[in-house]
Amino acid sequence: MIRDVAHAADGTYGRGLHAQTGARLEASRIAIARTWDAAAMVSFGGQMILSDLLVHEVLAAGGAAGGGRGLQAQEGGTLEVRRAIVEDTSEMGVGAQTSGTTLLLEDVLVRRSRPRPDDRRGGYGVSIGLGAGGTLRRVVIDESREYGIAVVGAPPDTTTAITIEDVLVRGSRAAECGAACPDTPGGHGITIAYASLDATRFASVDADLCALFLIAPRTPSLAAGLVSRASVGVCVQEAPGIDPASIGDAVRFEDNATAFQISDLPAPSPPSALQMLAE
Repeated sequence: MIRDVAHAADGTYGRGLHAQTGARLEASRIAIARTWDAAAMVSFGGQMILSDLLVHEVLAAGGAAGGGRGLQAQEGGTLEVRRAIVEDTSEMGVGAQTSGTTLLLEDVLVRRSRPRPDDRRGGYGVSIGLGAGGTLRRVVIDESREYGIAVVGAPPDTTTAITIEDVLVRGSRAAECGAACPDTPGGHGITIAYASLDATRFASVDADLCALFLIAPRTPSLAAGLVSRASVGVCVQEAPGIDPASIGDAVRFEDNATAFQISDLPAPSPPSALQMLAE
């Protein structure tokens, strides 16, 4: 067990595990509790393979230090996680950012992602962006803030992508910053912005705003989906080729206040990468 890791004087670091610059780290039957910045992080071509894992309570110092992420991959790192619980994080449960970065989650529960302590922003469940790619199989994301899953590319880049199979996103709440951030309400279950989506057997339920939010998605492929108990089942913008009929063939709508809406909502900003270890 790894626990109670202290951060540096400026609030950075305090991680449980870190692999970078081509290093490979493989661990199983491990618990990481009460760390700062990130419980486990891989970067710069490193590879991390974790199984039978518990991550509990990752703290964020706030301000420029940021952090508070459960699992983080960036700068060409590869992160594979099987049979895990990631809970009580700050800013996001699991993140993958920048080109060449790959994320695989199988049989994983991500729950109770909280916002950052200083500005009350964040609290994402899973975030993929800026050219990274991810695959989620048999994953549950519960009680997130702003976004359950957020996959955000940066045009003209076309490489940001996610594949989801047998995934449940539940209880995606609006941003906690309230009146301080009226232009970014959040509360979306699954958000795909300027990125590719391949989704099979998925459900997004009990979202404050959009259960499924599509912003200029690239080659969206949907099958056997459910959107339920949201203010809007599916929100679409900058995507003239997507209409209710094409969505309805692949997604079941249940008990939403509004089933389908052409929206004009703010797009999420992809979170930045975390600070590297000194070489």
